[in-house]
Amino acid sequence: MAPAGAVASAANATRSDTIDVLVVELDAWRVGLLAAAIVELSPVVASTPLPGTPPFVDGVIDWRGRAIPAVDLGIRFGRPPRPVHLSDHLVIAKTSGRHVALRVNRASELVTVHRSDLESATGLTPALQVVGLVRLATGMVVVHDLDAFLSVDEAALLDRALDALRAARETSPAPLSSAAPTETGSTDG
Repeated sequence: MAPAGAVASAANATRSDTIDVLVVELDAWRVGLLAAAIVELSPVVASTPLPGTPPFVDGVIDWRGRAIPAVDLGIRFGRPPRPVHLSDHLVIAKTSGRHVALRVNRASELVTVHRSDLESATGLTPALQVVGLVRLATGMVVVHDLDAFLSVDEAALLDRALDALRAARETSPAPLSSAAPTETGSTDG
């Protein structure tokens, strides 16, 4: 029988040799996202436009009391814009710098891939966020790293827009529903 430390070491080595990939659909196009960045899947919700953001940002949504950018993943990857459908979903992901809501048609599968099965995408796509290509039984999928999702300039542009939104929220008057009741007079009968 192998010592417990050897079993744990072998399990860790096996774990580091694989990555989990969430395959999502954008119309007939399939994209892989590193599952380690995924927080949750959610039905689509309306976004509020946010001026001054990169063109692939639909706006912001309220996620657990926080304003996070809602991204049209198709536009981000060079696809033409398409309207939001009630059947769409949001993939809430945590990148190295922020949470984002990625609009997709649906998440289709979660697969575990051996790192050695990832093929280089060098020369096939200019996208810096590409981890590689993987062949699945259902076809080839480009796997993206969400930590490299935004360029430095895009991240700075988005940060400025979100800072302006926060500043506007801090200076706006309190909504009527939270105002203290006013006394309209009393009658002592």
